[in-house]
Amino acid sequence: MLCLPISKSVGLLWLVTGSIFLTYGISWWSAYKFSWLLAFVAVTVSQVLVTRNWRDAKAATIPNLVILAVAVASVPSEIPFKNGIFQYL
Repeated sequence: MLCLPISKSVGLLWLVTGSIFLTYGISWWSAYKFSWLLAFVAVTVSQVLVTRNWRDAKAATIPNLVILAVAVASVPSEIPFKNGIFQYL
Protein backbone atom coordinates (compact mmCIF):
# COMPACT_ATOMS: atom_id res chain seq x y z
CA MET A 1 0.00 0.00 0.00
CA LEU A 2 1.28 3.46 -0.87
CA CYS A 3 1.99 5.92 1.92
CA LEU A 4 1.28 8.98 -0.20
CA PRO A 5 -1.35 9.48 -2.91
CA ILE A 6 -0.14 9.82 -6.49
CA SER A 7 -1.93 12.17 -8.86
CA LYS A 8 -2.93 11.13 -12.36
CA SER A 9 -0.27 13.36 -13.91
CA VAL A 10 2.50 11.81 -11.79
CA GLY A 11 1.15 8.35 -12.59
CA LEU A 12 1.32 9.23 -16.26
CA LEU A 13 4.95 10.30 -15.80
CA TRP A 14 5.70 6.90 -14.21
CA LEU A 15 4.05 5.22 -17.20
CA VAL A 16 6.03 7.29 -19.70
CA THR A 17 9.25 6.58 -17.79
CA GLY A 18 8.52 2.86 -17.83
CA SER A 19 7.92 3.08 -21.57
CA ILE A 20 11.28 4.81 -22.03
CA PHE A 21 12.95 2.03 -20.01
CA LEU A 22 11.25 -0.57 -22.21
CA THR A 23 12.35 1.26 -25.35
CA TYR A 24 15.88 1.44 -23.96
CA GLY A 25 15.91 -2.30 -23.29
CA ILE A 26 14.80 -3.08 -26.83
CA SER A 27 17.28 -0.63 -28.36
CA TRP A 28 20.13 -1.95 -26.19
CA TRP A 29 19.30 -5.53 -27.15
CA SER A 30 19.29 -4.59 -30.83
CA ALA A 31 22.63 -2.74 -30.42
CA TYR A 32 21.34 0.70 -31.38
CA LYS A 33 24.32 3.03 -31.00
CA PHE A 34 22.40 5.77 -29.15
CA SER A 35 20.58 3.51 -26.70
CA TRP A 36 22.71 4.91 -23.88
CA LEU A 37 21.02 8.27 -24.41
CA LEU A 38 17.60 6.73 -23.79
CA ALA A 39 18.95 5.18 -20.60
CA PHE A 40 20.22 8.52 -19.31
CA VAL A 41 16.84 10.14 -19.95
CA ALA A 42 14.93 7.26 -18.34
CA VAL A 43 17.17 7.06 -15.28
CA THR A 44 17.09 10.84 -14.77
CA VAL A 45 13.31 11.09 -14.96
CA SER A 46 12.90 7.96 -12.86
CA GLN A 47 15.23 9.19 -10.13
CA VAL A 48 13.43 12.54 -10.00
CA LEU A 49 10.16 10.65 -9.51
CA VAL A 50 11.76 8.36 -6.93
CA THR A 51 13.09 11.34 -4.99
CA ARG A 52 9.67 12.96 -5.10
CA ASN A 53 8.04 9.78 -3.73
CA TRP A 54 10.96 8.54 -1.63
CA ARG A 55 9.03 6.62 1.05
CA ASP A 56 7.23 4.52 -1.53
CA ALA A 57 9.84 4.23 -4.29
CA LYS A 58 13.31 4.33 -2.72
CA ALA A 59 14.06 0.74 -3.77
CA ALA A 60 13.95 1.84 -7.43
CA THR A 61 17.27 3.62 -6.92
CA ILE A 62 19.12 0.28 -7.09
CA PRO A 63 17.89 -0.71 -10.59
CA ASN A 64 18.43 2.88 -11.71
CA LEU A 65 22.10 2.59 -10.67
CA VAL A 66 22.49 -0.74 -12.47
CA ILE A 67 20.93 0.64 -15.67
CA LEU A 68 23.07 3.76 -15.39
CA ALA A 69 26.22 1.62 -15.07
CA VAL A 70 25.27 -0.32 -18.22
CA ALA A 71 24.55 2.93 -20.05
CA VAL A 72 27.86 4.51 -19.01
CA ALA A 73 29.70 1.40 -20.17
CA SER A 74 28.00 1.60 -23.57
CA VAL A 75 28.82 5.27 -24.24
CA PRO A 76 31.28 5.41 -27.14
CA SER A 77 34.70 6.85 -26.40
CA GLU A 78 34.18 9.58 -28.97
CA ILE A 79 30.68 10.96 -29.41
CA PRO A 80 30.35 12.26 -32.98
CA PHE A 81 29.26 15.89 -32.86
CA LYS A 82 28.99 18.31 -35.73
CA ASN A 83 27.95 21.90 -35.09
CA GLY A 84 26.61 21.02 -31.63
CA ILE A 85 24.28 18.20 -32.72
CA PHE A 86 24.79 14.51 -33.30
CA GLN A 87 26.38 13.93 -36.68
CA TYR A 88 24.67 10.65 -37.47
CA LEU A 89 21.06 11.29 -36.41
